[in-house]
Amino acid sequence: MGGVYDVNSVWKVANLALHCKQEISRERPTMTDVVAQIKESMELEAPP
Repeated sequence: MGGVYDVNSVWKVANLALHCKQEISRERPTMTDVVAQIKESMELEAPP
């Protein structure tokens, strides 16, 4: 996992992780949303 990463991608995943830690389960994202957001973050990392 070494290398250079887009800071926006890192913040997006960090924010997602915080949302997943919500105490009230209905405030957490669904797994479908989690997968979609991770895919979006990975697209930010893909070379043009």
